[in-house]
Amino acid sequence: MAAPNPAPPTPETSEPEPGSPAALALLAQLGIAPRAAAGAPLGPDDERFSPLAIGHLSHRLVEVKLLLDQLGADQKELHETLRLAHLRGDLLHLLPPGSEGGYQLPGGVLLHRRPGRKQWQYGPTAQELEARLKAQQLYEQLTGAAQSSLGAAFWELRFPKG
Repeated sequence: MAAPNPAPPTPETSEPEPGSPAALALLAQLGIAPRAAAGAPLGPDDERFSPLAIGHLSHRLVEVKLLLDQLGADQKELHETLRLAHLRGDLLHLLPPGSEGGYQLPGGVLLHRRPGRKQWQYGPTAQELEARLKAQQLYEQLTGAAQSSLGAAFWELRFPKG
């Protein structure tokens, strides 16, 4: 008789499983009533968790993510235009100087140009040491000598490519 297939390993998680005692304790600590058992009346009403509210939250999360992506692209374009205006000398003539250097904008906002961060390029000896360190870290991960931990869980939106 063949041995039963072992259960697939469960991935480590930093949050308890939904409905588990640990999850219920966390909800109680936050003052949130747990969901009623299947088939039971809904129990305490908490509009934050109604189907309508969850649908609205999901829809709003998508809207905010798309807006953030658009704002990021806009910000990148604006920074590039400001960089070019700075190089041409236009900002010197169009904006008053700020108190700490830079340029004064309406509302007391200061537009300040900071130099880029210093970046290093290392020689072959340092590159070899780095490669050896990474190999040693991988070895310790694979042999179990290294210890790992998980950060807090978070939500992520993934959009279809196209």
